[in-house]
Amino acid sequence: MMNFQNIVFFIVLKNGLHPLSGLASKLQKRDQYILDAYNKIDDVVADIQEIRDDVKKAFYVWHEASETLAEIVGSSADVPRVCRRQSLRMNL
Repeated sequence: MMNFQNIVFFIVLKNGLHPLSGLASKLQKRDQYILDAYNKIDDVVADIQEIRDDVKKAFYVWHEASETLAEIVGSSADVPRVCRRQSLRMNL
């Protein structure tokens, strides 16, 4: 379960949904908090747009966090083979 792909998935999911956490918790409370959540929608949309505008930078940071967590749990970032072994070709 704790292979590197799952670790990357969980880190990206956690960080990608983080801007929504405050909004979601306010929407589960009383009327005043719901009004506050309604007023914060533009801020949340701006945060998500900031992530989307520079997704390579965001994913680089998230990938570094994934590698750190993988080292802690004893996993490694293995790259799967792109093609099968070449059995009908001479090895030169």
